[in-house]
Amino acid sequence: MDLDERWVRFSRRRPLVSAIVVAVLVAVGTVLALRVVQRGGPGDTSLNAALLGIAASSFLVVKNRAPLLSVVGTTAGAVIYIVATGSFNSALSLPPLIALCAIAGRYPMRRAMVVTVSAAGSILTASFIWGDNWLPVERIAAVGWLLLGTCIGALGRARSGYVEAMEARAEAAESQREVEATQAVLAERMRIARDIHDAVAHHLTAINLQIGTAQRLVHTRPEVAEQMLAQMHDIRRRAERG
Repeated sequence: MDLDERWVRFSRRRPLVSAIVVAVLVAVGTVLALRVVQRGGPGDTSLNAALLGIAASSFLVVKNRAPLLSVVGTTAGAVIYIVATGSFNSALSLPPLIALCAIAGRYPMRRAMVVTVSAAGSILTASFIWGDNWLPVERIAAVGWLLLGTCIGALGRARSGYVEAMEARAEAAESQREVEATQAVLAERMRIARDIHDAVAHHLTAINLQIGTAQRLVHTRPEVAEQMLAQMHDIRRRAERG
């Protein structure tokens, strides 16, 4: 079994635990990514930025139970960072990326795109109001990360649907084989029952003929009648043996 399949099964069995694991990993990744060089300058090593990244990532804990709230919380973290610093740091796009991935993995594509456009619109609006020195490529990147999350979630949803369809087809085929095997057993039992019925009917017919003949000969030729009665006993034993 592949690692991704194990993770999918674990997520289905323990959705809250898996969400906490994802939130912790994203929080660590966000804090580390904040320190990466941005636009040729130093990364953001401030405590406030780290706390904001952790707070935004914490909304991923509810991505399974309340995915829309998860998107709102993670997107708010990115918007707050833009408002506070006026700069772009792609690290704050990681939490909403994961939240949108969960949205696209659960809901139809049209609804997922509405949520994605809303989140991207919020970040772009903040960038135009508080990010006067943003480069065009930075705005494209801010939106691109969110679209990437939606695309990953949609692909995961399509893959899960394909796997479920294949599993359903395999179960249907197995059920069909069981039905066919049961029908074969019933048909064989019916054949055996018909054979037994025909054999018993044949023996009963022979016994009836012997009885009729013995009744006619019992007074005129009793020795022949006794032989015929003995033959009827033999026929009865053969019928009992099958």
